[in-house]
Amino acid sequence: MILPLAKLVTRSIPELARCRVINGAALLQVIAVGLSRIALGVHWPSNVLAGWCFGIAWDAGTLMLADRLFVQ
Repeated sequence: MILPLAKLVTRSIPELARCRVINGAALLQVIAVGLSRIALGVHWPSNVLAGWCFGIAWDAGTLMLADRLFVQ
């Protein structure tokens, strides 16, 4: 949920460098949480990979919906 939110927030920010920092921080958080779940032994790597794949699909769907609803 953090990646689509970061991408939607950065659409209103004109500075490209600031957008990259926000999106990069969101991506690092997603990766860190997934790897920590594996390290703590609460999820199998396949579960984390499946969650990341679902997250990518959710992210793409959210951004497509936002493009249709909020035409800039």
